[in-house]
Amino acid sequence: MTKSASRLGMVIFLLMLSLTFLNSCSEKQEEEPSGSFYTRAKIGSQLVQFNRSTTSVVEPRLLIGFSGENPGSEYPSFSFGIESVPISIGEYKETDSGIDMVFRYSVSGTEIYSSKIGNETDFVITITSLSSTVVQGTFKGTLRRQSDTNQALVVSEGEFRLPIG
Repeated sequence: MTKSASRLGMVIFLLMLSLTFLNSCSEKQEEEPSGSFYTRAKIGSQLVQFNRSTTSVVEPRLLIGFSGENPGSEYPSFSFGIESVPISIGEYKETDSGIDMVFRYSVSGTEIYSSKIGNETDFVITITSLSSTVVQGTFKGTLRRQSDTNQALVVSEGEFRLPIG
């Protein structure tokens, strides 16, 4: 893992930690209508969707997204980050020059799959809509288990709609 990949992983971890802290400290929050924010995809042939804890951070050269099932916990969840390139509507590939990108599917603390593991370079995240309040897009590619790189998951039909902030 490269130094920039480690840094992006740390940024994503800190975002998830912040989300956990904010959810546990906040009083009753206004909730969005069910299904309004989400990240979902087919893992193999099974549809997996998270829409209870959702957030993203968008800056000129950084996008971090997170969707989890349990408020106050990072498991299970999808998380992703794009760094070191201008963030706008468009397609981002692991093979793009100068990009630092990762996508994770965290089933539990010991079962985490990442696009940064293995020889596959097929992971693609596409931003289809970006406003001051919402980021939307699609994703697909191959993830490998961190603790056993022989275990791979194919992610297809991925899509996200996340609040910014």
